[in-house]
Amino acid sequence: MPVSNITALEARRATLHAKPKVPAGWRHDSGADLHLMLFPHSALSDFIGHRAGKWHWGTLIFRIKTALWAARSYLPHEVEVCDTLTAAVNYLNISKELAQETHVWRLTRVGEQVVGDGLHYADQLQTVCTRLQLSEATKRCVRAHANNIEDLGMAREQAARWLRKK
Repeated sequence: MPVSNITALEARRATLHAKPKVPAGWRHDSGADLHLMLFPHSALSDFIGHRAGKWHWGTLIFRIKTALWAARSYLPHEVEVCDTLTAAVNYLNISKELAQETHVWRLTRVGEQVVGDGLHYADQLQTVCTRLQLSEATKRCVRAHANNIEDLGMAREQAARWLRKK
């Protein structure tokens, strides 16, 4: 028995308007979402406890740079978020420079506060952005890191603006 055009059209319309199997707010599952937030906070607590190493620094810088890419791309009107994330990147870069000289990975007290604020914003961005947006921000961050693209002039200007506000 042939299906009428109306029934086929209704079936197509139902599949087009069906809810996706994985909502855009989820990454993989709630556990993965939580782990994505916990590892950087654990790395920051190791910095605060003076137990940090290069792995901890890499975790923090990647998380904050990815959040910075997402903030610049999808929330450019949120100047405070971009300024805080840029300042956090700068403090982490200062920490790396000092670690190359002293072989000790540390942050200043102000650096710990700024990086903590940056992680807070990164967590908030993770809940606001879709999986596609986060994926694109991550890819852009990886490409920029691979090509050593740094916009230092803009980053220093934003960090100075952030410090003037505090």
